[in-house]
Amino acid sequence: MRQYNVGCSMVKDGSNGKYSLEERLSILRQYHKLGVRHIEYSHPQTTTEEEAQTLRRYARQLGLILWSAHATCYRESTREASMAQLRHDAKIAALLDATVLVFHPTELLPDGSHHMDVYRWMADVAEENGLQLALETGIPTDNSMLGYLQLIDLVDAIDRPHVGICIDTGHSYMRDRPDVESVVRAVGNRLKTLHLHDNYGQHDDHQMPGLGLINWPEVIRALKESEYDGPLMLEMSDIKEGRTVPQLSLLTIEKEILFSNAYLRYLWDLV
Repeated sequence: MRQYNVGCSMVKDGSNGKYSLEERLSILRQYHKLGVRHIEYSHPQTTTEEEAQTLRRYARQLGLILWSAHATCYRESTREASMAQLRHDAKIAALLDATVLVFHPTELLPDGSHHMDVYRWMADVAEENGLQLALETGIPTDNSMLGYLQLIDLVDAIDRPHVGICIDTGHSYMRDRPDVESVVRAVGNRLKTLHLHDNYGQHDDHQMPGLGLINWPEVIRALKESEYDGPLMLEMSDIKEGRTVPQLSLLTIEKEILFSNAYLRYLWDLV
């Protein structure tokens, strides 16, 4: 990683991404004022192609890069509908000029194996739309979310150069409890993008880096030593129910983004 760039996901509240176009444009304006320069578009499933083109034009006017998009989860119980939705998500990501499509790993089969047909199909869909595909590290309570060692094996088995990993630091800290910098080093050149947030190892708090137990100086050091050249992508929101420290739910997303940007930039220059 050679240059400091910070980004943030667009999840602001509990609306499940059902924002109007004007609300989405407003989020872009707000995040730009807060110093964010890269965006993860969090809910392409509720976006039309026309809206995506409008958002792309507006982001360019602001000087924002729509870096990534977060795809819908695949569900085997609704296979055809899931696949249709994922095709739509990839199309929207492409219209936004995104580089990366983030995808939660599917639920494991009863014998503990993977839906390799789904992953290979997703790899094809991403490639058809000119996208990198990043499988996300997971939390311990969800069968569809894998730890980093399982994910490395899965990505290596898929064996496609545009398929890699999204390291979700909060998930990795909760599930695997290694030093998160060890996850960065183990993932290596498979790293396609990031979801940076912090917690105390008890709940998926999605709070700003530094308000938790992750060793951020070492995480930043590992990222700077890596080949990853994308943004430091935050994944925070105003959805704060159930935070380990209840008082931290009172922080506004504006404060969390501003403080995160300042803290990460300080560490970037320090290590």
